[in-house]
Amino acid sequence: MRNADTIELGDRIKDRITKVEGIAVGITYWLYGCVRIVIQPEGLKDGKPLDTVCVDAPQCDIVKKAAVKRPEVLKVEDVKQRPHGIRPDTTATSRKTVTRSRSRAL
Repeated sequence: MRNADTIELGDRIKDRITKVEGIAVGITYWLYGCVRIVIQPEGLKDGKPLDTVCVDAPQCDIVKKAAVKRPEVLKVEDVKQRPHGIRPDTTATSRKTVTRSRSRAL
């Protein structure tokens, strides 16, 4: 498959120039019309994920559509609001203990 206009997040794609193959994890649209695709190669090197590669969309081929299922996107309204500030489990006693232990260390 070739059509770079139809690349979507989660597609397995391959860059024709570098031969890098992986999952499309990002798409950016630039001010003057350039569309770039961020590819996450599959696999590990020394126990760490391989670095992502950013390439121009027209040089990519689709290997498999929807190779990775996109997660459901939560709306801000659906996320339970968490209060900010000091947590209920933080007490004045614990603060005194920290202060005491710091003064002993000096």
